[in-house]
Formats: sequence, structure tokens, C-alpha cells
Amino acid sequence: MVDTEVTDKIKVFISSQCGIPKYDEVREKLKQLIEETGLANVYLFEKNRQGSTLSAEQEYLYEIDDSDVCIFLIDNKDDVTQAVVNEINRAKAKSKKSIYLFCNEKEKTPTQIQNELMGAKGYRFYVVENFTDFVATGYDSLINDIVKIYKLYTKNRLIDPEFDDYEDVKIEAGFQADESMNKSILKGLDKSKNFIVNQMSNFKSDIKKTNELDDYSEDFLHLVFGKRSIREFNTSLLFDYLENQQSSNLHKVVKLRWKSIQSYWQDDLSSCLKHLKDALNKAKEYSLPKWLIQDILIDLRNVQGSYGEERNQYSLQNDAQKEIDGMSEPLFYPILDRFTNSLYQELDKQRIKERTQSPYSVTFGNHIDIFAELVASIFAIAIYNGSLTHILITVDRLESIAFYLSEKYEEWQFRVLLLKMAIYRGNKKQINSYINTFNDVFGKMNSNDALDIYEFSKTKPIKHQRMISTLEAFKHLGYFFSDYDYANIQREILNMVNDWIEEENRVFVNGNHIFEALKANHLRMDNNKVAETCINAITKKVYRFYDDIFDLLASMGLKYVSDQNSKQIILLVNDIIKDEDKRDKVHKLLDAVITISRTKPELCDDLHQNVMKYLPDHSKKVYQIETMTDSSGYDEKHILDYIEEIKERNNTQGQNGLYAGFGSDPYKTILNIINHNKLEIAGDLANLIIETALETLLNKKQLISDKISAIQLIVFIAKYKNDIAIKDNLYKRIVNNREVVKNVKNDFIDRYTATTLEFNYLLLEVLCGVVDFRAMFYVISRYTELDDFEKIEALKAVNNLMNDEYAEKIDKDILFMTLQFVLSMSNDKNHDVRFFATKALLQMITINTEKTILTQLSKIMDFDSGYIKNTIINDFDQLIVINPKITKLMMQKASVDNNYVIREKGKEYLQKYQLED
Repeated sequence: MVDTEVTDKIKVFISSQCGIPKYDEVREKLKQLIEETGLANVYLFEKNRQGSTLSAEQEYLYEIDDSDVCIFLIDNKDDVTQAVVNEINRAKAKSKKSIYLFCNEKEKTPTQIQNELMGAKGYRFYVVENFTDFVATGYDSLINDIVKIYKLYTKNRLIDPEFDDYEDVKIEAGFQADESMNKSILKGLDKSKNFIVNQMSNFKSDIKKTNELDDYSEDFLHLVFGKRSIREFNTSLLFDYLENQQSSNLHKVVKLRWKSIQSYWQDDLSSCLKHLKDALNKAKEYSLPKWLIQDILIDLRNVQGSYGEERNQYSLQNDAQKEIDGMSEPLFYPILDRFTNSLYQELDKQRIKERTQSPYSVTFGNHIDIFAELVASIFAIAIYNGSLTHILITVDRLESIAFYLSEKYEEWQFRVLLLKMAIYRGNKKQINSYINTFNDVFGKMNSNDALDIYEFSKTKPIKHQRMISTLEAFKHLGYFFSDYDYANIQREILNMVNDWIEEENRVFVNGNHIFEALKANHLRMDNNKVAETCINAITKKVYRFYDDIFDLLASMGLKYVSDQNSKQIILLVNDIIKDEDKRDKVHKLLDAVITISRTKPELCDDLHQNVMKYLPDHSKKVYQIETMTDSSGYDEKHILDYIEEIKERNNTQGQNGLYAGFGSDPYKTILNIINHNKLEIAGDLANLIIETALETLLNKKQLISDKISAIQLIVFIAKYKNDIAIKDNLYKRIVNNREVVKNVKNDFIDRYTATTLEFNYLLLEVLCGVVDFRAMFYVISRYTELDDFEKIEALKAVNNLMNDEYAEKIDKDILFMTLQFVLSMSNDKNHDVRFFATKALLQMITINTEKTILTQLSKIMDFDSGYIKNTIINDFDQLIVINPKITKLMMQKASVDNNYVIREKGKEYLQKYQLED
């Protein structure tokens, strides 16, 4: 018999309650049994572990990160502790293969954790009837899983993209233009490839083929990814190498290009431009190939753009771009274009294969090695020719690869890489689009990920671009830093912002990011520091960004700002209100005034007087609605004003064939006034509102958007009054005139379709108790084909009907049909669809829907956005009355959340209800 040692063992993490003898005993036995196979090493956290610089929480969470499989042991009677919830969340966030074992020896009712695993992908669970069976079942489950994977492999049901249908890129002679590099050099780039692989995953491959160019290429990759400074890169040795590879004329030009690269990384755009211009002149003088001249022109164009941006000078087309446009030859870069095309063709090919492969195939591995090889080749070509642009867009190429990997796989590391590359580039729209597409990105973010992205954002060579990427990192990641890191980062950001404000020649483009970043962090930042920054900016007359400043103040308010700073802000606001020229240019002024008045009313007497004296009538009306109480009679007066506005629109819409769209919605404004101020609407006023909205519905010339808003207002008021006479009137006036109600004019800019009107109409029928089940089923089934906007509008209509516990009053079958629709929307890819679906679920909880809805809400608390989680948290006081057990689990999840705001709220609720472990 030959003893064989497995060198690369599986790492297994066993989780259970800790420090309790029965758990400690079964964990130790299970560990011993698994390790005796020689296939795995097992980690058990013990409270009496040796001293460590890591906290206990850090230690066991890092061990989960490094594990291949997690086994969770849960007794139904004991349920789970806070630490186990934290471990489960971490394993889910890192997409770890997990086996859950539940014991029902003393409690047959499944735990909420088990309920949430129903239908979940990537997790297995088993139920044992005796606590000691955890050992045998845990062992069998792990071994059977390993055997199953091997069987899938032997039956060709596992596809490994690393070795599937890929051929090395071939560079034909036709692509070898004059003054190009020898393609054989690109056969030894394992060091560069391995570096790029490490940016995407923890995988490390062997270095088999390397050469001198590979050494320089890998060294400079360290600069691109912020791991070294330009001072650490030996350009002289690179020049010695290139001199032996290139013609004399080409080498002289490449040396100048490399001097421009050095200047760029030293944040000296002026010198960078000078060297590029010299390189261009030399290339022309030596009659070097057109592709090389074009490449230098592209560098020149891009640097001229950055140089102008740095000096607030913008042009639609700079000199370099004009010269490129004037060239008869198409843009072409030998070899590099070939590799670039191969990279994107490979991405497209894998997308096609992913969508066309058999549903019975199981994929393991990924294409990282192949992608890295292509990127390394492109980078080496750029190093060889001194191409600044192609060196810089290495980040763009990794971003494209990360997007593909995030599309195909659920591994968290790919999401982090995508966000990291996007934030480094600093494009706000691109960052937001990625977050919307992969919107679990913040559900799984932890402090280490956040700090890593932030530190990378600070490595951009050009100062004003570095400030942009740093601000974007702070904007999106501020709530995920540790307390220690946040204190330092907040200080860095505020110093950076105030330095910018003090500069006479400040870079304007940076202002587009500053106040958005502060606004996104106002729930965690020192509000006094933020207020002082706003005071400084207004005092320094940073007029271009007044809207951003007042938008920040409108979000933050002055609740946590000292009276001294509050008075200073109010004084500055008063000066702007009284100055007509300034006032008319600040579109967010009114929003800020309203928030200030609400949060520091005791300091706002002068502000109130100035609002009533200087602001236009419409702004005064909005101000009164938002800040006054009903005792003044303002609310009913404004409702009557909006009723008159609706009547006027009904009378004029469609006259002489003319149709008008409006920027305001008086129906929603009436609803908001009632909701916001919790008004008790008298019968006469309720009837007047409904009668006016009915006029809209029975008007054949009204727009679809107005009819939808009118239906929602009718539903709100009729439900609110709950008057049988009102419902009878609705039945006679609407249901008997359904064709007239559905007869609308479509505004050319209206996004609503007939389906949204039909859906709202059905909910009106629900209110009247006359809904057609088949019609409702048919309309709901259409939503799989509609866009996100229509889904959101349908969910808003559901919320409008179901609030104030109205779900208890409608037909059960209608409730269940609507619930199924909302549940499907709560898993939608679009964040806003999920947000409104979650709000609807909270409104639809009844004795018949309680468990289903709360289980879904608890799942949502795992990895959805802070906005959605916060919506659930705000209802914890009501939910704990309905179901203490599930609500406790949600509070536990919130208390260990990576988002600062969610975590603090979770801790507050656990303390409030004394539910800590």
C-alpha cells in the first residue's frame, strides 16, 4: 500500500454556536472525521485561541474567505446567534459552497434560515433528528458532494472555459508593418500575465515563459495599478533594452514618448505635451510609419484634453484631433489592433456560448487566463512603442473583462474589480450604470473591499483626475469603511475640498463631484464640518455650484449643525433670497429653505418673512404646504387651488386640436398634501376631489398620464373615506363607462402605455368589488414584456391601494394574485423595481400572507441596497408585533450589515427590544 499525501487540500469551515459543550463536541468529531480522509483541512473557531492582532470577528470571517466549503450546524430549538448570522452572510457574500445541517430533535418547526434556503442556488441543506447525527451527516454530505462533482466531470457535464475551444492568437506576416516589433517577443509574458490575473482573482499560475520585455512590462503594471511610484521604474535600463530591438530612428522617437510618460506620472502635463510634440516632429522628420504618427497624435490629443480641463479650457476639437481627421489613412496599429480585436472577439464568443450551451452543462473555471494573456500582450506592445494611451486604457480593458465576468458569474471578486476600475476612471454615469446592473454590489461590500477601492482611486497620476476618482470612491463607499478608516478619509476629503474652494484657479470639473460626494455621506459625516464647507463655498462665491450646495443642504438639513453655523447659513440664504439675480439662478434654493425651516424653525423668523416677501407665488405656495400646519387653513386652500387647476385642464385640453403636457401633477400634489400632513378630509371636500377626478376620467380628450393620476387619487380618497355611497357612485360612473375611461390621447413624450392605464383601472374595480379575475390575470401576465418604468408605475399603484392596512379588506384571491406579481418584482434586476416591490410587500402583510412576505423581506435583508433595507427597517416596530422570530433575524442581519447606517439601526433595534445574544 502506497501512502499518498494530497498537497492541495480542500479547506472546510465549520460554523455553529461556540463555547457550548454539545456544539464544541460535534464540531470536533466532524473535524476529525473529515481530516482523516486526507482530502481536507478544517477550521474551527475557538474562544481560547492564541493571541492575535486580529479581532475574533476578523479572524473567522477571513477564514470563511479562504475556505472552499462551509458547513453550518443549526439546532432548531437554539436557532442562530449573532456570530452565526454574520458567518452565513459572509459565506453568501463570497458565494461559498455551503452545506446547512438542521436538527429537529427538540423543535420540529424549521428555523427561518431553513425557510430562506428553499429554492436558493448553490446551497444544500439536510435535516437530522438527533443532535449527534450532525457528525455522520456532515461527513457524508461533504464527501458525496465531492464525488458528485467528479462524476459530472467524467461524464463531460463540466465545461472548463480555460481549455475549451481556444486557440493561440496568430499574428500573420501581413500585420507586421515596418518598424513594428518582432512577434516572438510576445511569447514570453508570463510575469505580466500573472500580474493581470492577480488583479482579477487570487489564482497564481507558474512562470514558465518570460523575457526582458516581460520584466519591464510587469514593473510598469505595478505603476498603473498604484503599487509603485515612477521613481521606482528604471527607464534607463528599458532604453538600453529597446535600443537593441529597434531601429535608430524609431528608438529616438520612443525615448521621447517615454519621457512624456514619465512626465505624465509626475503630474506634469506641460512637459508631457512638450515631449509628445517633439516625438511627433521627429517621427515625421524620419518618415516613420503612419500608424506610429497616428498613435503619437492620439496621445497628444488626449493629453491636450486633460491639460485644457486642468485649466478650465475646453474645445470641441484640439489641434491633434484636427490633424488625425485630416489624414487619408484609417487609424491602424499593427499587431496591437489584432490582439485588441482578439480580446473583444473572445468576450463576444464566450457570451454567445453562455447563451447557447445546454442547460444540463455545469461550468467551472473561467476565461481569466486567456483574457490576461491578451491584455498582457497589448500592454507589452504599448511599453515597447511608448504608447501612453494604450498603457492607460489597460484599466478600461480590465473593466470590460470584469463586466463580462460579472455578467456570467456571481463571484464577488469580479463585482469588486468592475467597481474598482469604474471608480478609478471617474465616469459618474458609467459607475451608476454598473451599480444599477449589478446592484448586489453594495449588499456584499465590506470595509476591506471599500478601502482597497478607495486606495486605488488615489493612485491616478494627474491631480485633478485623482481628486475626481477619490471623490467618487468616497461618494459610493463612505458607509462601508471601518470607523477608524472613515475618520481619516473624512479628514482627507474635507481638506481636499476646502483646498479646492480656496484656490483662485480651481478646476471646475471637480466641483461636479464634490457636493454629490458630501451629500451621499451626510448621514455619517460630521454635519458641522459639512456646514462649514458650504459656508466657505458660498462666501467664496462659487456660483457655478450653488445648486449643488443647496441640494446638499436640502438633504442634510441643520438638525445636527450648531446654532452658530446654522445662523451663518440662514444669513447667507437670506442674502440670496433678497438678491433677485442670484435667487433666480439657484434652482434648489426652495428645497433648502424648506429643509432648513423644518430642522431649525426657531432660527427662521427672518427667513420666513423673506420667503413670503421675495419668492414668487408658486414657491410661496409650496413653502406653505411643506412647512405650515393645517390649523392655519393653508392645506385645504391649496387643495382647492389644485382642484381648480384640474378643472381648467379638463376644460382646455384638446380644444382646437391642441394638447398640452405639464411639468406638474396636481392629482399627486393633492394626495401628497393629505398624506404628508395626515389631514382629516371632510365629506364635502372628499366628494369634490373625487368628482373633479371623475371629470378627468370621463373626458375623451385627456392624456393617459392625467387619467392614471386621476384614478390613483380616486382610489386613495375613496379608500380613505371607506364610504359605501362613494363606492356605489364610482361603480355607476366608472364601471358603466369603462370605454370612455380607457379612451385617451397619447402625449408624444408620455412613457405610459395602455397596460398601465388598464392595471390602474383594475385596481379601481378592486376597490368597487367588481374586478374580473381573468382580466386581471391577463394584464399582470403582460408585465414580463414591459420595461422597468411600467413595472414601477404598477407597483406604485399597488402601494396606493394597499396602504393603511387595506390589504385586510380585499378579496383573498385578488390579494394572492397581486402578491404573486409583487413577489416576482421583488427579485427584479432593476433596483427601483425592487424598491417599490418591497414597499408594496410591507403594505400587503395580513394573517394569510404574513409568513411568505416576511420570509421574502428577510432574504432581501441579506444583500440588497441600503435604501431597500432601510425601508424594511423603518417598519421593524410593526413587524415585530406580527412575527417576533423572523423580525429578530432581520434585526440580527441588520446589526452585522457592512453598511454603517443599516448596522447602527440594527443595533439600536436589538437594544430596544433587548434581543442581543
